Amino acid sequence: MGMRGIQRLVGVILAAVLSVGAAERPQAAIVGTVFDSEWEHPLPGVSVTASSSTAPGEVRTETDAAGAYRLDGVPSGTYSIRFEREKYTAHSQERVEVTEGSTLRVDAWLSEKAPIFYVRCGGISSDLAHTPRSFTAPRWIVGLPLGRPRGGSGGLRAAESLAELSPVTLLDPSGFAIRGASASENGYLLEGFSTRDAVTGLNLVPLSMEFVSLVTVHAGGSMPDQGRANGGVIEARLPSRCPRISGSAFASWTPGGLEGARESIPNAGSVGSSQDGLKNLGDFGVTLGGPLVRNRLSFFAGVVPTLSRNGRRDGLTDHRGIQAVGRLTYHVAPGHETSLLVLATPSLARGMDTADRPWEFDSETVLGMFDYNGMFLDNRLLVSFKAGWLNHKAVSRVATGDARRSQRRYYAKTEGYYLLHALGTHVFKAGVDAEHSMHDSIQPVASRAASTVLGGFVQDTWNVSHLLTLQGGARYDVQALREGLNGRRALTTYLLSPRAGVVINPRPMYHSQLFASFAKYHDLVPLGLMDVEPGRGVAFDPNLVPTSSREVIVGASHEFRPTQNGNLWFQLAAHYARRRLDTALASINDPDDEGVLIGNPGIGLAAALPRAVRTYDAVTVSVQPNFRWVHTQFSYTWSRLHGNQTEPIGADAGRPLARQQLLPADRTHSIKATGIRGFELARKLSLVTGVSYQGASGTPRDDVGTRNRWVHVLDAHVDLKYQVSRFESVSFELAALNLLNTQPGAWLGEGRSVESDGVPPLYVLPPLQVRFGVRYSF
Repeated sequence: MGMRGIQRLVGVILAAVLSVGAAERPQAAIVGTVFDSEWEHPLPGVSVTASSSTAPGEVRTETDAAGAYRLDGVPSGTYSIRFEREKYTAHSQERVEVTEGSTLRVDAWLSEKAPIFYVRCGGISSDLAHTPRSFTAPRWIVGLPLGRPRGGSGGLRAAESLAELSPVTLLDPSGFAIRGASASENGYLLEGFSTRDAVTGLNLVPLSMEFVSLVTVHAGGSMPDQGRANGGVIEARLPSRCPRISGSAFASWTPGGLEGARESIPNAGSVGSSQDGLKNLGDFGVTLGGPLVRNRLSFFAGVVPTLSRNGRRDGLTDHRGIQAVGRLTYHVAPGHETSLLVLATPSLARGMDTADRPWEFDSETVLGMFDYNGMFLDNRLLVSFKAGWLNHKAVSRVATGDARRSQRRYYAKTEGYYLLHALGTHVFKAGVDAEHSMHDSIQPVASRAASTVLGGFVQDTWNVSHLLTLQGGARYDVQALREGLNGRRALTTYLLSPRAGVVINPRPMYHSQLFASFAKYHDLVPLGLMDVEPGRGVAFDPNLVPTSSREVIVGASHEFRPTQNGNLWFQLAAHYARRRLDTALASINDPDDEGVLIGNPGIGLAAALPRAVRTYDAVTVSVQPNFRWVHTQFSYTWSRLHGNQTEPIGADAGRPLARQQLLPADRTHSIKATGIRGFELARKLSLVTGVSYQGASGTPRDDVGTRNRWVHVLDAHVDLKYQVSRFESVSFELAALNLLNTQPGAWLGEGRSVESDGVPPLYVLPPLQVRFGVRYSF
């Protein structure tokens, strides 16, 4: 064979080898589901096109009857995916990285070009990509009866009331009990800034529902970036920038003449009695937001005055408040922006006590925050920085004298996200934060308690493939406490909180998931435990550990689409959670001093007390069916709360009960169901109706094996809307809260008191109230 023949043979062999290798190279695919953004049902017949500047041609397909699509044979590269359908605004997902052999999931939500139910900037919206262990209020929340008035907040419809919809929360007198923990053990975040009261542990800044665009309840399996809390974390976010000027003017009024009959509550003090009666309750206000300089400067602002008046046999109780917020956002450059937020909430309450003596409570809270977010390294690195301060003042004026208190907090936090493609996709996140809080009692005796916290965390979310996601990380926090004006008796505690989780997607096209997580939670030492009587000092156990617990969650979810046209679909989810208290805090009389000792019950210097025990076991099953304009969700939770520890701050100052038992907050069964239905009455006239039901079994009695009655709470809501133009609408609202006039406090029985039974969740519940509302949106 000549030289030319040898060259031809080698060329044929190489071509054959290369062709075999090319045929065997793994193919990439892009899959996903397209939804209607307003009603969240799947959209069939959507054109999906993937194009890339690095690969020739385009890859096209259409969604099937269930709204699902699949693009096979996609070469590796950076793609732009475009979703188009008649009567819907086209949407493009940019910079989608596709690697060889991978299957990438990209879901999309399309909005109608001129929808009847227009969700404006500043209205209730939702991050639809929430995890199975967290709960985010759905977009159609605007059709539900929400914003039940809470004690001490006047007519404020607080955004945290959206937590009622979470399957694992129960209403209690101070807020929401989550996974067996009291409201004082929860974390409260506003734009990542902690609004938790350093003294009581409760939310110091309950924000109006009109100012919030997103509320998420992290009820378990929280990663380290969620901060420090022994219960759940309720996170609220303000509206983001809008492409145009938009806003609303609104008012709501609850007349006392339509209130249901009040039942007497034995020995309940000021909680309520048959002599109380609502006179008026309401709020009104405006919100406005949009660009000031196109693509450069935008703003959001709002003001909501609130008022309430309650009549008593011996006088009236008035509550007046106002909440104002302003946010200015400056877009420095593409991928870089800064914002400045200011929030003020002054309020005044006054009335007469049972001895016909006047009293007055005046409070004011001001919060300011600076925020920066920047993208670096071709958008693979995100860096954020927050710094803020909070100032709270409260004055109580009674016949026996005035009491003045103040709280100041300074906060700084920086975080970084880094996206790495290595054996899958990693999203690394790390951050450090510092917080300094001071609580001053100015009258009747000057005293001070201070807390300084320095913490940091690292975590990684590793998408090994479209079938498997691993999560892991840890927090490390240091808290220094100081009591006294001269900084006496300092204490430092060191806390390590590891977290881990796994999510398996056995059938990603059908949104199936198996998940499990482990978490160790550490709380902070509340300054309220150091708030002692004048002349008494505070001592700490040198080995003091703040309240801590560990949690395990396992569960699964699956999405069903039984109809060919995709109009009906629902998600079924179930999980088991176990949370066990490891350490608790208590304040006891110091045997070696005239003051008090703060220690861990059953450990160290507080070994004389029983060791604190609290175990929460729960199984939750939830179903979310959706059919076109009908949206519902149903959940059932079986739980058991057993032990001897109730809450860290209260009448017993954290001291455990004498024996282990079913705790006063135990409710075996909890049922929640919500649903809305939209109707198009005419071309520009529409109607939305919504109902909400909460049912919970009774709390344990002192008698063995007996319980109080079930609690049934039914609410209803009707919203009639006229669409003046594409962006303008006028709506009239009617809500009936507690239609069954349930007042569980009156069921304690003859001769039994709140003090002897404890205060169970769902106890403080106003009688039937009818609320009228009007709104103009533009």
